Amino acid sequence: MPGTAHIVAWGARTAVGLVPETAAAAIRAGISRVGEHPYLVDTRGEPLRVAREPTLDERLRPVERMATLGERCLQQLAQRVQLHSSVSLPLLLALPETRPGFSDADVTEIERHLARIEDGPPLRSIHTIARGHAGALKALQLAAQLVPRSPEGACIVGGIDSYLDPRTLAWLSGHDQLVQPDSRSAFFPGEGACFALVVGPAALRQLGLPSLAAIRGAGVATETRRIKGDLDNLGHGMTEAVTLACHDTGGLGGVIDTVYCDINGERYRAEEWGLAILRTATWFRDPAGYIAPAGQWGDLGAATGTALAMLAAAAWQRGYARGPLAMLIAGSEAGLRAAVVLEHPPTP
Repeated sequence: MPGTAHIVAWGARTAVGLVPETAAAAIRAGISRVGEHPYLVDTRGEPLRVAREPTLDERLRPVERMATLGERCLQQLAQRVQLHSSVSLPLLLALPETRPGFSDADVTEIERHLARIEDGPPLRSIHTIARGHAGALKALQLAAQLVPRSPEGACIVGGIDSYLDPRTLAWLSGHDQLVQPDSRSAFFPGEGACFALVVGPAALRQLGLPSLAAIRGAGVATETRRIKGDLDNLGHGMTEAVTLACHDTGGLGGVIDTVYCDINGERYRAEEWGLAILRTATWFRDPAGYIAPAGQWGDLGAATGTALAMLAAAAWQRGYARGPLAMLIAGSEAGLRAAVVLEHPPTP
């Protein structure tokens, strides 16, 4: 897919920043917003350590928190890019996997909420493409295939998640996935949303906007040895996704300068990447030198993919990137694995 799709605008809400620029700057500066939850406690009665979007009303139901995060991101996009009222775009969405505290009915509720928002970009349709950490990366892959041949030449890709539901947190605690004094393989629950406007070459010229990142390759695979399974993960699914993404660049020269990933403190994810790079190291300058922001803005779940892409674009915009090529990787608990290669767009 060389040169076929570009990201031209972002909308983001995270614990460390309420717009893309502040969120990316906070991650670069090492700022963390992990803190004690005001009333939720662990099995020992100690306050849970989480990363919360600071403006959300605590009285909102968890699904309402996600819907509100998505709504505010879409409104940000609409403020940044003036789209003609006669043009309506598809929204390719990533949402959490089914778990205690989040059901298929919640997917429908969020989709309906986003379809009714005011002051947002005109939406023709909303499709939940995939679920979990890798969902938004799969949606980016689909967007890159869709926009060059769609009538509008553009679509919106986004991910939304929030772990801050008592049922979800109890489930994570039961699987020893919450950071506690005696935990050895756990993460800080977070919440957030990140949306991107993806356009093809014709729409890029028509809008007159600079490209913030070009989607140069993507790969999707399935891992059968899952995080809550009994079998040791050998990294085959992630290896396949990375290999497909690199080959999909169409022979792009050079190697990947920076890796942005969903490694969050769970031993499974770190070991999976370690095994994958044993087989794919020739594609990377420094495969062990990855950027993993989950310790700062919390684990963003289904919002991870587009949020990582936002960090790569911010590094190019602000001039502190290691080089012109970045890879985003993520893995969903149900087995979806995805990798996307972004390239710094050429200077006009």
